[in-house]
Amino acid sequence: MFYCSPSTAQQSDLEVGLYNIGINGLIGGIGAVINKEKEEPLGKVILKGIGQGAMGGYLIFESKRLVREFSRSENYIYVWPSKLVNAAGSSIVENAAANHDFWEKWYLTIGFTRLEIDVTENFRLSYRINPIALIGTIITSTEGKLDVQKTVKTGSFVFTSENLESEFGFNYGRTSMMGNTILLLDTWEGDMALSHEIIHTYQNENFKAFNPYFDKPLNSLFGEEKIYRQYNRFFYTDVSSLISLLFYNAAGTGEDGYGKNLFEKEAFYFSSSTFQNPEPPILH
Repeated sequence: MFYCSPSTAQQSDLEVGLYNIGINGLIGGIGAVINKEKEEPLGKVILKGIGQGAMGGYLIFESKRLVREFSRSENYIYVWPSKLVNAAGSSIVENAAANHDFWEKWYLTIGFTRLEIDVTENFRLSYRINPIALIGTIITSTEGKLDVQKTVKTGSFVFTSENLESEFGFNYGRTSMMGNTILLLDTWEGDMALSHEIIHTYQNENFKAFNPYFDKPLNSLFGEEKIYRQYNRFFYTDVSSLISLLFYNAAGTGEDGYGKNLFEKEAFYFSSSTFQNPEPPILH
């Protein structure tokens, strides 16, 4: 459907690119208003948030195009560059939503861990755990065996299983909505599904821009509590995983929902053409 002709592919890229730019601009703008200081002009804050969010959205789009190159070539040389570009884009959107300058903080998620670089404090490097993603990883680990090679090559925990079934039927792969953990069928079909599932991990990662929405109210309630400060030193509560799950289900699930689900359509678009028009559901 998406590869009928070069012109059609270009138009589709334009549409998907504008979607990523637009939605992340909106997320950045709303978050910037939530985190606005009293003395800051509202208009300036909105424009800054939207502009930075849109810039991050463009990088996110380009990271997904690199995943498509991996899908077409099966060459893992594209995967880590795509992950780093996606992390840069997601960081910029998160900074926008926090009403920070786009360059202030950078984040990289590896499995259930979060590496943070704060360039406003002499390049302070910190390491925190995403507790919800950790739970998702533990649950997925009970369903398959760890594929060390794919885990190292993708930066996400990848597990494989000889049989993947759900209430909707047989699957080639799935991504834990509680984080970035991937479970694949231990066959060539599972290998082909990897690019599709990587897109889902990027979608989950992009939702972390919603986390700054909660910073101001939480800090006002618990900012003076020692336990809260100590918790934040070691953990980064990835409430975004729950928001991602909420939006995914709202977009449509079930026997007839996957083909219309916006997140699935994007994942199919950037993954192998082998799965462009599957008999639903085979991937989620």
